[in-house]
Amino acid sequence: MSFFSLNAGSSRIFGLDLLRFFAIIFVVIGHSMILVPKDFKKHQVKEGESLTTISYQYRVDKKLISNSNLILGFDSKADTIKPANGKLPRVSRILKAGQTIDIPVDGKFRKYVNAILLDGVAIFFVLSGFLIGGILIKLLEKHPPSFSLLLNFWNRRWLRTLPMYLVILLILLAFAWFVNPKTFPEYFGRYFFFLQNFNNRPEHFFGESWSLCIEEWFYFFIPLMLFAGLVLFKTKVKTMFIWVISIVIIGVVVYRYYFFNQASIQSIFETLKDGKPFLMLVTTRIDSIVYGVLAAFVAFYYPKIWQKCSNILLVIVSLYVLYYLKMHYQKEYIIWSPSINSICVMVMLPFLSNLKTMPSKIFKFVTFISLISYSMYLVNLSLVIHILIKYGMHGLLNEKYMPSETWYIEYAVYWAYVIGLSFIFYKFVEIPFMNMRKREK
Repeated sequence: MSFFSLNAGSSRIFGLDLLRFFAIIFVVIGHSMILVPKDFKKHQVKEGESLTTISYQYRVDKKLISNSNLILGFDSKADTIKPANGKLPRVSRILKAGQTIDIPVDGKFRKYVNAILLDGVAIFFVLSGFLIGGILIKLLEKHPPSFSLLLNFWNRRWLRTLPMYLVILLILLAFAWFVNPKTFPEYFGRYFFFLQNFNNRPEHFFGESWSLCIEEWFYFFIPLMLFAGLVLFKTKVKTMFIWVISIVIIGVVVYRYYFFNQASIQSIFETLKDGKPFLMLVTTRIDSIVYGVLAAFVAFYYPKIWQKCSNILLVIVSLYVLYYLKMHYQKEYIIWSPSINSICVMVMLPFLSNLKTMPSKIFKFVTFISLISYSMYLVNLSLVIHILIKYGMHGLLNEKYMPSETWYIEYAVYWAYVIGLSFIFYKFVEIPFMNMRKREK
């Protein structure tokens, strides 16, 4: 049984593992909804209605409505939906009054699941900032800033994150090159330097890598700002952290306000869903991680305040705010949503970081998922759903996947693939490189 055992170490904090556990579960379950069929509701088109107004009414993307009705083109002068000689003509936004179309809506299973899901990536961001911020504060309070110290920090972070990322990236590039050339990214070199969504919308290829880009640029920029500021201004570590945290959080919020008010963005920003890809940019989202640094700052320099905030009531209030905003979220809030989400997660950290241990059986399960969470994040969508299930089980490359009546079997296979592959990658990719970090310490 030693092959299946993972050494979690003795310094792990159950509360933070629990937060990481829910973050990855939210992400993986959210992606797994691709495998769950939708229900359909009949809608009779009224005079002057368009795909936009119908999609807004039902909160369903226009493309999903078109795909569900096998729409290759809406002809505003005809009563039927007709193909155009196998080609994809432009979809008219004006429909014929009296037409009956199927609207894909969530069934009971999807509704219940979507109701409990929160933004797992937002949780990861704050947690990452809290952990890395704590490391940086202790490092700089103990050692004077130097280029060698900075390089050592970067080396340790990149040994933790790059190997697994590069393994999955190379697998996906190889699959696209040899099996599905249409999906091979034109600017594939960007993926090796985390530039695929620096200030542009993420591509469909390896779409989940968007958050890794933000993480990696955070690892690069924030320590560089701290080290450079300390060397140039000869100030205290505490003071420099205040400056860097303030500059990044205020600067990104101001930029996000400017960005979402550009005419070019407003022209395509019809619904909340249209705007969400623009929250996946390094330039509009890196502040989410810095809120975690702010939490680490308070925990280190103001421990009494941190302990006073260690209250289960604050966790409950934060969860209430997160779910309230989820249910009442409008596109007008998009500028502020990353900040609000991050603050809510940040407020939970004092209580969770003081939750050291739990009963062994629960601890082992939560810790196991927490340990393999990075691999789970990288394999669950592009590798498992798009390659192993869509292509491997159905032979689909660029065709739309339609869940079958026996979708629950594939759903179980999906979870087996995700957990099994993540365990293997963690064991044979992540652990060896983490051991290299220990030898260099």
